[in-house]
Amino acid sequence: MTTYPKVLLLKPLNPKRKDWWEVAEHVRVKCDLHPYGRFHIPAGFNSDFASVPQLLWWLIPPHGLTAMACLVHDFMYECRKFDYSRLEADVFWYNLMKQAGVPRWQRALMFAYVRLLGWITWNQFRRQQSK
Repeated sequence: MTTYPKVLLLKPLNPKRKDWWEVAEHVRVKCDLHPYGRFHIPAGFNSDFASVPQLLWWLIPPHGLTAMACLVHDFMYECRKFDYSRLEADVFWYNLMKQAGVPRWQRALMFAYVRLLGWITWNQFRRQQSK
């Protein structure tokens, strides 16, 4: 059974992004990195949850226990309105996965992957925001 985050999602009609979902309602997430202790993911935000090639979904499913943590992580990478580093966003994501009950081996594997390749996405959104 696939578990999605406890938030209403829509499947966008975009053939280029088959594995992406749109947040249909405003989401509040507790976050120690935010000056007010929580931040908000607005309706309309798009995420693919965990960016895992479909070939590896048997090992690291993009949904399930990791779903809400991955939604938050995608938002933190894309919408950097507050002063936090990529490492802080990644550690926060790791801790959200731990809180959600994601097994240690899976968290470690996902964290290693994001630390190795996450700079690509981080820099891509940084360039978009500076335009």
